[in-house]
Amino acid sequence: MAGMMILSTRILKELQAFYVEKVGMELYEVHEDLVVLRHDNLLVGLRPSSSSDSASGTLHLWVPSPQEVDQRYSMLKPYARGVPEWSTSPRAYGFTAQDPEGRALIIQYQPGVHFPFFMSDRLLVTRRSIREFTEDPVPDDLLWKIFELSRFAPTSRNSQSYTYWVIRDRGLLDYLGQIRKESDPISRAPMAIAITADPQKSKRYEQDAVIAAYHLMLAAWTFGLGTCWIAAMNRPDVKEALGIPMDHYVATVTPLGFPKFVPEAPPRRPAEAMVRFVNAKK
Repeated sequence: MAGMMILSTRILKELQAFYVEKVGMELYEVHEDLVVLRHDNLLVGLRPSSSSDSASGTLHLWVPSPQEVDQRYSMLKPYARGVPEWSTSPRAYGFTAQDPEGRALIIQYQPGVHFPFFMSDRLLVTRRSIREFTEDPVPDDLLWKIFELSRFAPTSRNSQSYTYWVIRDRGLLDYLGQIRKESDPISRAPMAIAITADPQKSKRYEQDAVIAAYHLMLAAWTFGLGTCWIAAMNRPDVKEALGIPMDHYVATVTPLGFPKFVPEAPPRRPAEAMVRFVNAKK
C-alpha cells in the first residue's frame, strides 16, 4: 500500500456509512480527526471539514471481475448514473455513481490492469479456483510481472529446480482439456501453464514444483488473473505433448485467464479445528 487518498467531508458519519454499507469498503482505522477506509490495496481517509467546496474529486475503484462490478451496482443502483456497460477503448466494464456529497464514484473492471489488486490478507482469503474465463488474452507484460513474483518461490537448498511452461496453442489447450473431461477449465482458458521440477537439480523436486505452482497461483490472483489446480497431470502423454523431459515432475497444469465470475468460498473449518499445539513429552 503506497499511500492514502484524503476526502474532506461535511457529513462524516453519513459518508462513512455510504462507503462501508453501499460500496463495500472496510472500516480500517478511526482517529479523532480522520476515519480510514480500505478497498483492497487503496486507503481512503475521511476528514471532517466545514468548507462548502470540500466535496470535490473522483474516486475510481478497480475490481477484479465483471461479476463484482454487477454486485457493486446492485448496492449502488439508487446512486448510479447508468447501468454497467462495456467500453471499447480501453476495454473495460463498469459504471459511474455519485456519493451523498456529489463526488463521482467509478466502479470498473479492466482486463489487463497491471497493478496489484489485493493486500496480502485479502489475497489469501479471496483466491478462488476459476473454471470459466473471458476471451481476453493475457498480455505479455502482465505475464512477466507474474513470473517476476513467482521466481521467488522457495526450493530445497535454493535449487530453483522448477520451470514454468507457457501454453497458448489452442490445439494443445483442447488436448489437455480432454485428458480431464470431468474438470476441463483448461480448454476454456486463453492459456495454461505447466509447472515442473527437475529431479537432477533437487532431491525434493516434488515439493519444489508444488510450492512453485502455488506461488504462481497467488501471483496471478494478485493481478486479478484466475487459475485452477488440475491434478494427475504427471503423465507421459502430457509430457510428450508439451516437450517436457520424461523424468521431470509435473505438479499441475493450470489454466490462466481473466475470470468470467468469481465463486463464493465453500465453508471452511474454524482455525481452532485445524490447529494443534505440541508440548514436549515429559
